[in-house]
Amino acid sequence: QILGRLGDTDGEIAMLKTAVEAHLSRPDKEGKDDALQATVDALSAFREVDNLRGEAQGLQVLADVYVARQEPEAAVNVVQDAVPLFRELGDRRGELQLLQSVINDDLIKDGAESSDEALRAVKIALSLCNQSDYKQGQAAMLLTTFRILLAREKPERAMQAAEEALKLFKELGDSRGEARIVHMTAAAHLERDEVKKALQAA
Repeated sequence: QILGRLGDTDGEIAMLKTAVEAHLSRPDKEGKDDALQATVDALSAFREVDNLRGEAQGLQVLADVYVARQEPEAAVNVVQDAVPLFRELGDRRGELQLLQSVINDDLIKDGAESSDEALRAVKIALSLCNQSDYKQGQAAMLLTTFRILLAREKPERAMQAAEEALKLFKELGDSRGEARIVHMTAAAHLERDEVKKALQAA
């Protein structure tokens, strides 16, 4: 509250992040609930005083909390709300940091690929990346789409997503991303007893 009266938005956000990290480090479910409540309360306070920068940065914290809670659809919906605020502020760096913090390989956790929520979240995330011309996020979401389609037993469509991801990783000069997708497609081919294709992919 004192920082708010001083107009120190960065200080308020830093304190919020510290509180949220402390809540999330707790092993119990209440820790994640408290992290969410603290962020929602902070957002309300920023909105009450029309602090646009505070609201934009608070939404980024909220999106991160939803990722930690393994609620990817809620996380990307928050990103969707926050991007226009960063644009209104003329803060391209903040916009990209927001996208990087949420739209990455960790958005959909291992084992959650077959859920409808995962598919919806990735569709929204891909759309956001296209709008913001964020190619690294596009590549990450295409790789995640590959995982989702494999989990849904749609191997042909999965391989199409993998090819698109590989093309983007090459464009970006991301050799780690390239190696990851090549390894994953080879493993998928092997699982389907397609040894010949696996050797070609590798």
